[in-house]
Amino acid sequence: MLEKPERGIVDETIGPNQPGRVKAMSSYWPAELYQPDGQKVHLHRGKPVFVVAIDNITVLVVPM
Repeated sequence: MLEKPERGIVDETIGPNQPGRVKAMSSYWPAELYQPDGQKVHLHRGKPVFVVAIDNITVLVVPM
């Protein structure tokens, strides 16, 4: 987990079991939903998100 979440914008739709891509921290990253409570959310292009963790080169995001 990151100490302080970073802001990002969805570039490719992200959903449950559907990785996508976000622009955050001045770069594009593969992204997945961080779902500790099993939420069934789809994040579409342009949606603001918080990056809460980084796993290898994939960021884990939650909706803002």
